[in-house]
Amino acid sequence: MKSALPLLLGLAGGVLGGLLAHVLQPAPAPARGSQPAERPAAAETPRGVETEQLMRRLEDLERRVASLRSGEPEQAVRGAAPRGAEGEGPGEGTAEGATPAPEQTIEDIVRGLKGRKLGRDDTNRLFSWLSLHKDRIQDVIAALQKEIEGDPTDPELQVALATAYVADLSNNTVPGPQQGIVWMKASAAYDAAIKLDPEHWTARFGKAFGTSMAPEFIGLRPEAIRQFEELLEIQKRKAPEPHFADTYFRLGTLYKDAGNVEKARQIWNAGLALFPDNEELKGTIEVSTKK
Repeated sequence: MKSALPLLLGLAGGVLGGLLAHVLQPAPAPARGSQPAERPAAAETPRGVETEQLMRRLEDLERRVASLRSGEPEQAVRGAAPRGAEGEGPGEGTAEGATPAPEQTIEDIVRGLKGRKLGRDDTNRLFSWLSLHKDRIQDVIAALQKEIEGDPTDPELQVALATAYVADLSNNTVPGPQQGIVWMKASAAYDAAIKLDPEHWTARFGKAFGTSMAPEFIGLRPEAIRQFEELLEIQKRKAPEPHFADTYFRLGTLYKDAGNVEKARQIWNAGLALFPDNEELKGTIEVSTKK
């Protein structure tokens, strides 16, 4: 089992990359002049399908690890797919007006990230652009690292670097432990941003979400709960923003998965009180109440 640990971390990193890609990737805007398509039922939306597929991969990974622990050869684990099947993952479009623009140089991209607070929309756009320009991910990472060497006190550069690592992870064709290493680099960049700005929402959410998506057998659920609870306290000191609802949804889900449904409902209801139009919270509360 000890010899398989780097491999397991790599596989976990690969699945985690797909899940992070799913949450970071904004839905593509419709083409100009096109007629809006009929909206499918919630259970049939592409994002819903992607989530189910990714979660099945996590379950499959856990089953394979259980087999490894029972004495079966490591090859059983190597068969687990670290990435989504062909055709899955980030969409090919970006939101209209997304930056950076295709013609920008790497220097332009990095310069545009400096001196401004990076919110979720900013990291979404950066992630989207990197997903469309996979051959430039390493160049952006190298440029950000160089910029950080010259200015190690800017948390925004660390957040951008973490986003670039996540984009690299979700598009990485290198199997096995290398993917786990890439996630650890992203996690370290989030930590550096949090150290510089303890209340940086984007950095804290990225770190907490990534931790929460680790396969159950790794045992990081208590740490993910702690991180989301810290983020919740930070949010209470700020003016409410729509994306703050995600913290309530994900923290409640972690408690539900841990078997504490009552605590989960308390958190979801607290979030719904602040964000009464959030469909995700409303749907989750409705489903949990019926059970």
